[in-house]
Amino acid sequence: MLGKLRASVFASATLGLSFALTCSSASKSHDGPPPFADSTESAPSILREWTGLHSAVAERQCELIEDGTAWRDAWMRTDRASSELPPVDFAREHIVAVFHGTDRVHSFGGSTLQREGESLVLQYSLFTTSGVLSPITQPFGFFSVSRADTPIRVRRHHSHGPGPPELEELGTLFPSALDE
Repeated sequence: MLGKLRASVFASATLGLSFALTCSSASKSHDGPPPFADSTESAPSILREWTGLHSAVAERQCELIEDGTAWRDAWMRTDRASSELPPVDFAREHIVAVFHGTDRVHSFGGSTLQREGESLVLQYSLFTTSGVLSPITQPFGFFSVSRADTPIRVRRHHSHGPGPPELEELGTLFPSALDE
């Protein structure tokens, strides 16, 4: 009995810590390689990312942001609207915006960017819970990637309790340079 109680307390503390860290982190930022060059392409990477659990977007969607006006509009649809808009050099980077819609997500996991054939693939992880105590959220993620004239496919790796996680293709985004 005592062992089960300890395991339950540990699981609750771990979930609570994960939720608190996700909600309290303003943004994750890391440096990546320089943008793609015509002759010597470097490995793709996520330059910076901002994630959160509350947006004003109830439907699942993803979009490619290529200018400051669209970036400000997307930022204003989140719970970060009262904080300063992070500067983005759109001559060197795109923002991939992912709005997950309404769900019981308690945290974002890791994200990766890799080349697959003629596309880049951005994959991110979400962790959901079920039950009465699970809050309803509208999570979002903004992922800054080196600007490239390459389609970007977006995949969600979704873990929701026991059993294997789901991998879902959310869509393909096309930079405006491909329209020309």
